[in-house]
Amino acid sequence: MSTINSKDPSIGLYIHVPFCQSTCDFCAFYQKVPESGEISAYLNLLEKEWDLRKIEEPVETIFFGGGTPGLLAAKDWEKIGDLIRRKVGSSFKEWSVEMAPSLVTKTKVKTLKEIGVTRISLGVQSFSDQLLKKLGRQHSRQQILSAISVIQNSSFENWNLDLMFALPNQSWLDLKKDLMEAVALEPTHLSTYCLTIEEDTPLYWKFTRGEIKIDLNEETKLYTKTWDFLSSSGYIQYEISNFGTTGFACQHNLNTWKMNDWIGLGPSAASQYKMRRWNNQASFKSWAEHISKGYFPEENIQVISLQTLLEDTFIFGLRMNQGVDLYELVNKFGSFAIEKFQPILKKWQFDGYLIRKSNQIYLNRSGRLLADRIGSSFLVDS
Repeated sequence: MSTINSKDPSIGLYIHVPFCQSTCDFCAFYQKVPESGEISAYLNLLEKEWDLRKIEEPVETIFFGGGTPGLLAAKDWEKIGDLIRRKVGSSFKEWSVEMAPSLVTKTKVKTLKEIGVTRISLGVQSFSDQLLKKLGRQHSRQQILSAISVIQNSSFENWNLDLMFALPNQSWLDLKKDLMEAVALEPTHLSTYCLTIEEDTPLYWKFTRGEIKIDLNEETKLYTKTWDFLSSSGYIQYEISNFGTTGFACQHNLNTWKMNDWIGLGPSAASQYKMRRWNNQASFKSWAEHISKGYFPEENIQVISLQTLLEDTFIFGLRMNQGVDLYELVNKFGSFAIEKFQPILKKWQFDGYLIRKSNQIYLNRSGRLLADRIGSSFLVDS
């Protein structure tokens, strides 16, 4: 493989807001409590990094993650809105912002609407005060409901709730209560993530001390029961952990899962652009010093091969219910490249986990439960 044919010159833009009031027990993302002057410096440096990157392609999707983007004040978002207008315009498909329930205010949400944000993703995790406390979350059930009320009354058509399951001592009845409450609020999108224990987090140390345990069989049951419940409630599963009402799949995530290019700005933000991958240094001070001096704050730089890109297209593409289109991959990578993977596809099809209809291949329900294992089988020697 030596060439790639791409019809889509547009890119995704991810902007990492590194500031948090406190660290949740499960969180492994880079974040810090903002010190005096750091938020103002961050906003100024974002534009400098943008100019340094010399982004020429049209930006199709924008995603502000963190950290806690909702920690920024309305006046900060006005400045960000001005930056987006000047650099991107208004022709993007989607602009998402993550928010924590305790930081949602009428003024802030009104400002987000006015500057062009199209989608809010609210990090709920659970409606149970007891479970939220175990996760180290800084919001309560009442704050969640108040935040959702503000969003609903602000004319935001597209909003997501993030839920987690397999929480410490959480039963199916506990999870079902969360799902019922979430569905009753009628969000356009729901993300349901199985709790993962990341190294060097407070949750990890509780796990090593035996204070919490992992039950893989119970996790599998919670996966399938969640899928069934949300399907019966009118939500369409389009990726293993993501569900939307018709027309409300997250466009930014779809771009990433299809292995199209995206650029990350801000401390620790990851990028995939023009056959290179890297992440910015996970240090506000180091990131700021590099940008101020006109240097890229990159680390873990990888020049990716077409082989790697194709492997990852299978791995992430098969997480989506629609799977991957072999015809599109042949057009993008060439028929010879695809032939290498035919034995793997045939194996999983023969074993009853993968379905092939014409050029479309996708995992069935049993296959989605083994998505990580199936995906790793595409990591073949070049």
